[in-house]
Amino acid sequence: MKNIIRVLIIFSVMALVGCAHPMVMSPRVEELPKENAVKVDKIVGYYISSEKMKLNVETPGGGGDRLAYRPYRDIEAALNKVLSNVYKDVYKLKSSNDSAELEKNGITYVFIPEVKTTSYSPSPFTWPPTDFTVTLTMVGLDKTGKQVWTDTVKGKGHAEYEDFKDDFQLAARLASKEAFINLQKIIISAEALR
Repeated sequence: MKNIIRVLIIFSVMALVGCAHPMVMSPRVEELPKENAVKVDKIVGYYISSEKMKLNVETPGGGGDRLAYRPYRDIEAALNKVLSNVYKDVYKLKSSNDSAELEKNGITYVFIPEVKTTSYSPSPFTWPPTDFTVTLTMVGLDKTGKQVWTDTVKGKGHAEYEDFKDDFQLAARLASKEAFINLQKIIISAEALR
């Protein structure tokens, strides 16, 4: 009987340790303010492959637990918002090189994001991340498919228990927000994207 109880305890502990908590890392789009007074008079598109949209990432949380999220799905609204803040019009594209679609919509540039994340929490008792980083590399192509621009921005978010007790995703949201505010600034200042 003691052996059965020990086995049940071991399985219970194993089930609790290492579980992946689902979360969303997207920033609130209303917190991504428009910084330039005049929009660039160009139409742009962005492309995220269906494989990337489905990509599920797991990174460490607190208490030995893990976080599970879909970075590309989560950042899409923020990407659209930032591009809409800068350019006259924005389209989500089914392909990065469909010349007929680009021509039909008058698209000048196509943006393709690459997202990397890290998370950490020293807490042995709570699973939400204390620290979260987002590294966003953006490639800009012209309508012929030639790369005309690329740059990388980072965002860091930090939240202690008192900060995240009402929003478990706070550190991730803060990191994403900072990354997209930085992205907007570099796109505005990039001469190659005027």
